[in-house]
Amino acid sequence: EEAEARAAAEAREAAERARREEAAAEEERRRLEALRGDKLTLGVQLDEEASDLWASGRLEEAKRKLVAATALLKWVHRWDDRTKNPKIQALVGQRLELIARRSQQLEEEMCLPPLASSAAEGEAVTPAPEPSVPAAVTGALAEAPGAASTTRTEEAAAAACVS
Repeated sequence: EEAEARAAAEAREAAERARREEAAAEEERRRLEALRGDKLTLGVQLDEEASDLWASGRLEEAKRKLVAATALLKWVHRWDDRTKNPKIQALVGQRLELIARRSQQLEEEMCLPPLASSAAEGEAVTPAPEPSVPAAVTGALAEAPGAASTTRTEEAAAAACVS
């Protein structure tokens, strides 16, 4: 009788646990669906994720998140019914301006070489490797016919960072 009572209690506990897990999964599904539908919330969330990525030094990912956040917030600014309220429209517009400024700062930072002083404390900073090709050979290669296109490419990349 005790074994049967214990088995019945375990079965009830298992059924209750399964019911709670199912309810939690359903609530999570509803929350994710609501988040998918709310472009304003998603845009702000992407902006915050971009800030975190930028702070951790993952600049390319941060740039992609900022571009996505900009696209979502521009859509909200133009089409969402909530922006009929002038205060909300102004707030979304301010957020867009802030993201645009931060995007420009991020692009400028991406063009800069990494600083040796930015290494974490206690981390060894590896110096740039010494060139394995002697300077005389490097100079001769620079005068080679194909070198001009490489130089132009490098100049174009540098110009993109400057402008």
